[in-house]
Order: sequence, then C-alpha cells, then structure tokens
Amino acid sequence: MGRGMTTAARLPVEAADVAAAAVLLAGRVRRTPLLPLDGTELLVKCECLQETGSFKLRGATNAVTVLRPPGVVTASSGNHGRALAAAARRAGIPATVVMTADSTPFKRAAVERAGATVVDCPPEPRRAPVPPRRSRDRAASP
Repeated sequence: MGRGMTTAARLPVEAADVAAAAVLLAGRVRRTPLLPLDGTELLVKCECLQETGSFKLRGATNAVTVLRPPGVVTASSGNHGRALAAAARRAGIPATVVMTADSTPFKRAAVERAGATVVDCPPEPRRAPVPPRRSRDRAASP
C-alpha cells in the first residue's frame, strides 16, 4: 500500500500515517478550524464545515488518492457515501453507493448530487442485540 494507508498488520495507525495523510490532503479538502468551546478549555474541530458536512471526506479522499481505483462502491446510509462520491468525482472515477430503501430522501439526494449512482437494497430487519460472548480463556480465569 502507498503512503497514508495502513494495513491490518500495521494497525493501529501510526503518527507517520497521519502526517502522510495530512500532506496528501492539503489542498484537497478544507482545512477546518479548531474553535474554543465556550466556558471550557476544550477546542472543537469543526468538520461540519467540510464540503460534505463531515470528517468522512478526509478518509475517502485519502483512500481514493492513494489507491487510485478505477471506481468505488460502498454501502452507506449517507455521510460516508456522500464523501466517497465527492472524492470519486474529483478523481474522475465512478462511484456507486448502496443505500437502504428507507434512507432519508435528504441523504439520498446529497449522495446523488455528489455524483454517485445510488442502488437500493431492502432495509435490514431489526434484530435483538446479541450479548457478547466470553472467550474460554476469560471464562476460565478467576
């Protein structure tokens, strides 16, 4: 893999990966401000000011730029699909976003405006949450 991308063997992401992605993304995505949160010492990173309204444009642009695929496909209820569609449009490649038929019309329209072809799929039936399993090692330990 190229600069800015990690592989499962290298996870977690290292500082060098973040630095490489920052260089790669300069001029490709908006540099959003850090603003003070009133009454606190906290700073807020305003990724809502990104072209697609979320931080997901950074990852999508990094992946499309580094991997240079002939096209991209994702399943998304909106934000990632919109970001990947925008990144693909900038790279001049097609994007297809699979969205459930019950996705909001606003998000569906935003993904289409970003340049993707939207493919419907039925919504997943609601299931009861599955409780986490305990590993044999953990179950055997005191």
